[in-house]
Amino acid sequence: MSKRTLAYLSLLTTVAIWGIAGPVIKVTLHDLQPFTFLALRFFINTIVISPILFLYLKRLKTQSTNHPIIQLSDIPRLFFLTLLGTTSTLALIFFGMDRTSALDATLISATAPLFIVIGGSLVCIKGVVCLKETVTQWEKIGLTIALAGVGITILQPFLEQGIFAKGNLLGNLLVFASNFTWAAFTLFAKEDFRRYTPFLITASSFIFGFFTFLPLALLENPNLLNTIYHLPLTACLGVLYMSLFSSVVAYFTYAWGVEKIEASKAALFLYLQPLFAAPFAYLWLGEKITPAFILGAAVIATGVVLTESRPRIASLKNR
Repeated sequence: MSKRTLAYLSLLTTVAIWGIAGPVIKVTLHDLQPFTFLALRFFINTIVISPILFLYLKRLKTQSTNHPIIQLSDIPRLFFLTLLGTTSTLALIFFGMDRTSALDATLISATAPLFIVIGGSLVCIKGVVCLKETVTQWEKIGLTIALAGVGITILQPFLEQGIFAKGNLLGNLLVFASNFTWAAFTLFAKEDFRRYTPFLITASSFIFGFFTFLPLALLENPNLLNTIYHLPLTACLGVLYMSLFSSVVAYFTYAWGVEKIEASKAALFLYLQPLFAAPFAYLWLGEKITPAFILGAAVIATGVVLTESRPRIASLKNR
């Protein structure tokens, strides 16, 4: 089996884990409040990643590499990136997921790469980041179509249920907002990823994430320890899935896959998450795949294909 095929399988494993995560979060939120869920998740992440991080830093000290070790002066910036990309983004997703369907939430959050493309063409903050990346006319058309599909998905509960869907509509808007915080994190962290390895930044986000979610969980639930002690088995399994599989395993399978193939092709796999979420949401949660959802997904898929196929079309034209 070729390395490219193994990379594809690795990336499919990643999106399968992340796609299934939507229904897992939805089920677990029946027994746990969002901040409590996230604090437990990142506590386990910290326990798992800390010894790996220790060995990794020890290796960096003994070997001559191009990747520097994080300095104390970098801590405030990494903490800010954690607040943006981890604390804010996941809080919005989890509170949104608590109020809408797993299908809608997964489909909306899967479009986050589109907002990175948009942000990369607009962002220019003096002294912080200045990208101004080129977006072709072809990409603009694709982005516009995809955003129209996102709009249909966000408004789907209102279109189908009218005024009685206010809760679902709010949930969709919260998940939609998480795309902006994640895009902002990606753009702000672009230079950091060039300086440090993705593993260092991810490990720091796990550790800082726990310390940001813990006080929020205590405010949300003063009886936190008692809640943990009486946690039902389904909730324990949900937290473990998100901690070990969605965070740790999926990170390594995605990083390994991206290393073997072009980043632009690897990004396409992220849009497949709803395909893995749909059967679990339908069979496990009893969520309906409605005509409005199918329409929104189809419009998003059309926009994504137009946006992401542009480089390939250009290369064929140049030949």
